[in-house]
Amino acid sequence: MRLAYAGNRKIMQRIEQDADTGRHVLGPARQKARERRLLDSMYTREAVDGFSRTLDVLCQSPSSKGRLGACRFSSSWHNMHNTLHNGSLHRMPPPPLLVSEADLREAVRRELIARASVESGRVCEEFALERGAARIDLAVVASQLEGFELKSDRDSFVRLAEQMHTYNRVFDRITLVTGGMFEDAARALMPQWWGLIVARHDPVVGLRLTTLRPAAKNPVQDAHSLAMLLWREEALGVLALANDRPPRSASRAVLHERLATLVPLAQLRAYVLQCLHARFGQSAVAANTR
Repeated sequence: MRLAYAGNRKIMQRIEQDADTGRHVLGPARQKARERRLLDSMYTREAVDGFSRTLDVLCQSPSSKGRLGACRFSSSWHNMHNTLHNGSLHRMPPPPLLVSEADLREAVRRELIARASVESGRVCEEFALERGAARIDLAVVASQLEGFELKSDRDSFVRLAEQMHTYNRVFDRITLVTGGMFEDAARALMPQWWGLIVARHDPVVGLRLTTLRPAAKNPVQDAHSLAMLLWREEALGVLALANDRPPRSASRAVLHERLATLVPLAQLRAYVLQCLHARFGQSAVAANTR
């Protein structure tokens, strides 16, 4: 245990003022320790902001699951809020290390590349959906099209709440990978068929990824959104296989509409995977541009 600085505004102001003038209220050793505790408090304050933003999303959810998650989440949030803002010193364990976006992306990317190499799959970063209307952090093109959305401990669920429905229309399976700070929020907000992986720092292995729930098959995949993954030339080729000959001047939007109408979903899904494999070639990591 150690004394952790928890928001004494007067001391904070004196530290900031003395840093500018070169004078020290405390001795050098105690001053350095105090500044370290202040730094810990500032990082924890970022976590409080993340809790607050996620609580807002939960409270706006029309579902009973969302409202239940808000009740559970607000209790955790208020405990942290009171710790930081009551202006006194508390005996408390060192705060857990927050999972950063860079560390989370690197760990998940490494894991997916290892898995994709076994399945002759491809990993694509910032995978664009519905002609750029949304992007998912990582996608795996193998025997299935899987999406992986990343949320670090310093992130919020605002963008995910907006893009989740787009992801649902496209991928065969979807997994949310989040820091431990948002585990309760993820359980409350995500559909039951979404997979859930939690990342936490481990002193031995570094960032540990723990699967809490494997991804299930997507029950709401949409043929038109899936067709929109195809470039114009690819769409023309798939239509030719379906014995459809649209005019060469037909726009990409028209081609996607014809694909969704004429080709059964299961067959369209197989064609899309075939085109993506051909597009990305032999590279383990690919870019989905254009």
